[in-house]
Amino acid sequence: MKKHIKAISAILLSLAALAACNKETVVESYITPDITSLTEVDAQDPSPVAIMVKTNTKWMVLDIPAWVTVEPKIGYGDAIITVTPDKNFRNENTETEARSASFRIIGNANSAAHNTGVSVKISIAQKGFTPEVDPDASIGGIPSLEEFLAFADAVSNGGSSARWLNEAGEVELLADIDLSSVNEWTPIGLAKLGSSVKGDPTVDTFFKGVFNGGGHKITGINWTFKLGAESTYTACGLFGAVQNATIKNLVLGKEGDSMTLGGSPAAPCVLGALAGTADGLTVTGVTNNVDVWFIGDEGRTAEPQFALAGIVARGDRCVIGGEDAASAVVNNGDVAMNCKNLFENAGEGGHMVGGIMGYMHYGSIIGAKNYGMVSCPSGRGGGIVASINNGVNASDFALVKACVNYGTVRRDAFGNGGVTSNAKRMGGIFGGAEGWFNLIEDCVNEGNVYSEYLCRCGGCCGHSKIQVKGFENKGVILSDKDDSHGPGWISGYFDTYANAQKSGVVNIAQCKMGGKVGGWSDYKDNPDGAPAASMDNVLHYNNVPGTTYLEEEIIK
Repeated sequence: MKKHIKAISAILLSLAALAACNKETVVESYITPDITSLTEVDAQDPSPVAIMVKTNTKWMVLDIPAWVTVEPKIGYGDAIITVTPDKNFRNENTETEARSASFRIIGNANSAAHNTGVSVKISIAQKGFTPEVDPDASIGGIPSLEEFLAFADAVSNGGSSARWLNEAGEVELLADIDLSSVNEWTPIGLAKLGSSVKGDPTVDTFFKGVFNGGGHKITGINWTFKLGAESTYTACGLFGAVQNATIKNLVLGKEGDSMTLGGSPAAPCVLGALAGTADGLTVTGVTNNVDVWFIGDEGRTAEPQFALAGIVARGDRCVIGGEDAASAVVNNGDVAMNCKNLFENAGEGGHMVGGIMGYMHYGSIIGAKNYGMVSCPSGRGGGIVASINNGVNASDFALVKACVNYGTVRRDAFGNGGVTSNAKRMGGIFGGAEGWFNLIEDCVNEGNVYSEYLCRCGGCCGHSKIQVKGFENKGVILSDKDDSHGPGWISGYFDTYANAQKSGVVNIAQCKMGGKVGGWSDYKDNPDGAPAASMDNVLHYNNVPGTTYLEEEIIK
């Protein structure tokens, strides 16, 4: 009996020990992936990623993002899960943003409630795509303000214009450009003048090639170029410096737009609405509506030499306009100095203010029209050109042909005072010029030319040593006068017939008399009351009818 009791007790103890042993060896559920974070996943060609999962439970994958495929999504025990992201790429030209997300592997789950005893999060981060931009790859033109500013910046920093070329190899505007949000302007191309407007400037960067406005407008212009002794450029305008280029088919500005030279420039400077300084520039089919001003600081007692113009302030070998109507170049903007002036220089070392061009060196202006007012108290001023340079020959000279001035040319339109001496030369077509081979041909002045002080002024020119052929005057020419300064319906002063003959040219030929000529003090309140044009007032100085100039040579 005792032996049976001992056996039963041994069995019970063994069962108890076994139970105790089983309780100590129970293992909870686990999920252990070899990867928990996928980073830098490629955008264009993402590769599938295998995640090895060690687990002792039933598992499933939840919260999978729409752009990720996971296979398999459910299983039991160890497994290999394959994760395949979609490509984050559309094409070579479309930028995409980087993206990130995560999903979960859960184990021991109640499939109804998704309760879990164990869960692991797998994060995934995929790169975006940024197209490589070739700065020289063309986009066919300039379609917007942003691209126009980028073009201007590229040129001024010595970069390429290739991005904005059309199929013809021209930089072309594809839309109107409104610059009203641009308060400060750095000219397209940078140059600094030397000791004079006449001398060659130092050109750092410049536009070359063809700028085709495509018939579009650039408007919203209201800029002041505040120049000083430390200025890095002194050639101002939409374009600052242009070389061997063409600008065509463009409307610049609208009524009320303006560009102003201000500050305290210590050296010569130029401002042209279209271009400050240009060498070898062709301009066709361009209309300017921008006013061009010089307004110095208050209290200034002297001015630097400068040139202002509605189109090009300073031009070397430029071709402006053409014979056909489509090539016509027109200035509607006023071009003027509006501050007190004490700078006494009537020659090329002074101020040069012209409706189309300020300083002209060789080249041609054909068929241009000026409707703007031109005014400056000293220097040279002209409805078409202010000053034409000397040093020319029979095959290389300046030509101004078939141009018409409709604008008023004034010495001091704003009554600012200052110099009241003879430091001024002005005319309906040009202010002053030397070089007998330079030629003004078949031009017409319909504007009035008024000088409130002593001046050599004329319907065509103020001071001339060049040829004038086929000119017609229709305006009223008034000026204060003395023995060597005053008004003439052609010119205030013309060098003698004999001096012209020494160069083998005729200085005045086949002109058409018209308009009226008189003294400013006598007729300023009644310009139409001035005497009619006659052989007695062809010129004021060097006018000797019947001897120096023959009527049949002068008059058509």
